Amino acid sequence: MEVRRLIAWHVLMALLFAGACQRAPASVPPQPAPAATVADSSGPAPSAAEGGTPNRLAVAGSTRGTVACGTSRCAVPAEICVSLAPTAGAGSTFRCVPKGRELEVEQAYACDDASDCADGQACCLGLESASLTYACSERSGARANCALEICVEAGGTPCPSGQVCKAGVCAPDGARATCNGGQRCPLSAPMCVWAKGAASCTLEPTGPSEGEPSSTDVRMSCSSKRDCGDGLRCCTNALGNSTSCRVNCDYANNQELCEHDADCPTGESSMLRCLPTNYGESPRFPAWIRFCQAR
Repeated sequence: MEVRRLIAWHVLMALLFAGACQRAPASVPPQPAPAATVADSSGPAPSAAEGGTPNRLAVAGSTRGTVACGTSRCAVPAEICVSLAPTAGAGSTFRCVPKGRELEVEQAYACDDASDCADGQACCLGLESASLTYACSERSGARANCALEICVEAGGTPCPSGQVCKAGVCAPDGARATCNGGQRCPLSAPMCVWAKGAASCTLEPTGPSEGEPSSTDVRMSCSSKRDCGDGLRCCTNALGNSTSCRVNCDYANNQELCEHDADCPTGESSMLRCLPTNYGESPRFPAWIRFCQAR
């Protein structure tokens, strides 16, 4: 659920950016796929009734070496699937175009699972906040551009060990947040909610009415890297009121939760330390939460 909220935020940001630059009417696009999405490229996406955009994954056929693109499949790496901006009141449409000609589009899909990528790479939602770009990338390292790994549940390349394909995204298998007293929440209530000075385990939201916390509440699907498992990090959303497991945090818009200095990434010019929430600017979180921060 946190993944869907995060995707919805990315989509909204892309639309607002496009509207500001082009002064063209924009509609808030839902994640394009019906069965997978991080904005779609992974699995089930919202239906037309939920958002109004066509289903990118509706086409039948093998996902290996191809990218679903509405009513057709693009052959990778020669082609890429793009979502064109709505015109004349019509919904977005998907089209295969030669790779390199995907500029000036709202969404671009060069892959929809790791089978479309070179060995050792993943199909990823990029870290760009003003666009929705899905492309092959290394999962970690200086050249990685991977916020979430996209997958296809039927016929696609399996997710890394310890992860499963959920709603089109490789996610921890049986993820549970650490909450009160350092105890992990049970599978029946895996999310830790911090509200009115107290933390409690609860179910993940199941509908739009419960999808967004109040201005003071924080919903945590994880509270440290340990909750996410190997290959994933625990990151806040851009609003700072929820957390989720991601391949990499976008440090321009997110903070990373940690337990030890070793949990934090090291850069060429600086080293982040795992510091208490009250050291920096994260007043919404409980005092026992720690973030990767520059000392």
